[in-house]
Parts: sequence; structure tokens; C-alpha cells
Amino acid sequence: MSGSLSTFWVYLQEILENAIPHESPVRGELNELIQSFAKNPIAEQHEQARRLFEIMADVPLGHELAFQSGSQIPLTAYAPLAIPMKFAPTLGDSLHFLARYVALQAPLITIDFTQDEHFGYVTLDFRLPTTETAEIFLTAAAFSALCAELSLVTGGTHNFDSIRLRNCTNTYLTMYKKFFGISPDVNLSANTAVIPRKVLDAQNPFADRASFKRYGLEYEQQLKDSRVTGQLSEKIKGVLTSQISQPPNMQDLAIQLNLSNRQLRFALTKEGTSYRELLMRCRVEYARTQLRNPRMNISQLAQKLGYNDITAFNHGFKRWTGMSPTEFQRELLSK
Repeated sequence: MSGSLSTFWVYLQEILENAIPHESPVRGELNELIQSFAKNPIAEQHEQARRLFEIMADVPLGHELAFQSGSQIPLTAYAPLAIPMKFAPTLGDSLHFLARYVALQAPLITIDFTQDEHFGYVTLDFRLPTTETAEIFLTAAAFSALCAELSLVTGGTHNFDSIRLRNCTNTYLTMYKKFFGISPDVNLSANTAVIPRKVLDAQNPFADRASFKRYGLEYEQQLKDSRVTGQLSEKIKGVLTSQISQPPNMQDLAIQLNLSNRQLRFALTKEGTSYRELLMRCRVEYARTQLRNPRMNISQLAQKLGYNDITAFNHGFKRWTGMSPTEFQRELLSK
């Protein structure tokens, strides 16, 4: 994405214009961050998106801003990816489409969608560790947007069976009850919206099967292309893992791969990832492997991975796995 702002950021900028006072010290930074999304590819937007939503989460009445931005911005504004979702035969088909291809166009967030006989499960996570307040904010906004989209098809407002959250505050709990008519279950391992199958199987009055199939073929090719070129990412992960105690910076990594800094950045962008994301994945994967050893000291592991503060290590590990290092190790050793 380059050149001009996508519709989503235009809508969000309008909402922030009304919600944040002109004298607020964060107003300028928010505008600069939003404008930056027109200049950078997806792989370079994760860090910017994280910073943007961390700021939004901390403004006064941030909980109201989360539900407002989620419910008032149309799904089709988020990315071109959302447009073919409108053509899906059912809501379940639409969510499968979103989960499969979201990484091609949306920064920061990841989405998983599964179904069983009775329910569908939409699970939201993040490509980079975020603050707890930002995670709560973004999850509320995302589930609010999802609820609004479901309501367009079903005509009802209560389309969730339940909501399961890692973290939540009392102000957000009140808003969930107000908007969705349910109180979330909290302190769970993931952020998940549970949707009844009768909602997911509802026929979409806007369905266009031929167009939906055509878009699916196009995105499948894009996904295939990204996986073919993904061999570089695997090679980089091997390099970073082998030097996990003192991983090379971006410039040194490029030299080791016989690439220029620009060539490396371009290749990673094409694969929909970044140096920072690959390094974080390597650290988490390495930590998970080491924690299988009952004698592994978590403080020493954190230091080996470059963390001077064990709290930061615990926070990052939990964001990626849903558990703290101690919980993860305890669960492994109990099997």
C-alpha cells in the first residue's frame, strides 16, 4: 500500500478529529502515524500500528473510542481484502476467507477461524507484542466491527454466543454488556468471539458466488507466491536461531546473506514479514524448546535472549503463546 491513505485510515482520522482535543499532546503523533501508512508496505506497518493503538488505548475514554471505531467504520474500509467478503455465500465462508488471507493486507493483527458442529470461533492475536491496554482496546474494536458486520446480514444485534478474553477492565466489561448483551469470560488463553452455527450458516443476501470464487483464486495465487518466496524467511530464521544470544542486526544480517540492506528489506516486505517479527518468532521458538528442560532457569533464559528485564520477557512470551514461561513449562512437565 503506498501513495494515499486507505479508506480505513481516513475514517479513523475523522473519528480521532472529534474524539481527541486539539490541545492534546498525542494528536500530532497520531496524525503522523496515520499518514505513514500511505508510504510503507504491510511488513513495515506492524510497529506503526502497534504504536498508534497503544496511544489510542491510553487516551481519556479510550474504551468508548474502541467500540466507536469498531462499529462506525465499515468492514469494506479496512482493506481491499474485505470487499470480496461481501460476496461470500454465508458468514462462515466470509470469515474463512478473512482468516486465510488477512496477513496479505492487514498490519499487526492475525485471525484464526474454526468451526465445530455448534459454533464458530474467531480468535484474534497480534504479530508483535502489545501493551495490555492496547490489546484490550484492539480486541474490543475488532469484535465490535465483527458484530456490526454480522448484524448487516442477520438483522439482529446479539450474534455472539460468548466472548473469551485474555484481559479486560471493568470499563470495557460494561461496554461489552452494553453493545453485545453479554459479559465476557476473562483470564483465558486467547481472545475469541464464539458465534452460533445458525448465524454463520445464514445466507448472505449480497452473495455473488462467481465473484467470490474469482477473488478467492486471485488471493490464493498471492498466498502461493508469498510462500514460494518465503524460503528466505526460513533461511533468516536459521541464521538468527544459530546466533540467538547475540543475533545480527539488520545490516549485519544482510552482509551474511550477501544482500544489500535495501534488497533484504524489499525481500522481507514481499514475503509479508520483517526482521523484527522474524527475530521475535525465533526467540519464542527457542524459548519454548528450552523450557522443555525442567532444569531451565527462566531468568537465565531471558538473559540469554537479550532481555535485561524478566518482566519484559514474560510479557512478550505470553503475547505470543497465551501463557507465561512458568505456565508453559509447568504444562509441559505435567504431561
